[in-house]
Amino acid sequence: MDEQVNGGTNAELNEGSVEATENVEEVVNHENDDPIEVLKRQAKDLGINIDDIVMMSKKELESEMDRRVTQAIKTNEERRKKEEERKRMEEEGKYQELLRIERSEALTKQKEALVKAYDLPKEIADMVDIDTLSTMPLSDASKILDERLSTLKNVVDSLVQQRLEMQLKESQRGTATVNGMSATATDSLMLKTQKLLSGR
Repeated sequence: MDEQVNGGTNAELNEGSVEATENVEEVVNHENDDPIEVLKRQAKDLGINIDDIVMMSKKELESEMDRRVTQAIKTNEERRKKEEERKRMEEEGKYQELLRIERSEALTKQKEALVKAYDLPKEIADMVDIDTLSTMPLSDASKILDERLSTLKNVVDSLVQQRLEMQLKESQRGTATVNGMSATATDSLMLKTQKLLSGR
């Protein structure tokens, strides 16, 4: 029978000391771990999503803060210069020209993003003229730009598909061309090359 000692039985006290010993061993085992990894494990144990948290050293944090402050200063300076340019042009009566330039810049950025999204070659995307669109209201010009690039994407995809189907049909008939030579001529050339290499 277990004896009562200070409000608990011997079995309960022994069980508690075993848990405490395991916890101490766990802490000792993690002493050599990277402190950031230890913090990540502890955060995970507390139910915190560690993907939402970025842990940095003091030096990394200072570097990131410097980068962000520098970027903010640069952005603020660019805004200030544009505002000064706007005021100057308004004074000179060139406000409409400024609007056209700003639309052109915005449409150029949109065009670059759409070219990447549609995976279009730059040469084909250059066929869409931004200058004519920059004279329109930005929302209309943006919509037209998207439609034109989408149409170009569809035309390019269609032409590629037609070319692939044509080459497939030619290869099935045995008349496919490789670098301007028919498949039978290519096969003949390959046989001759193999004979030369094998020494026959």
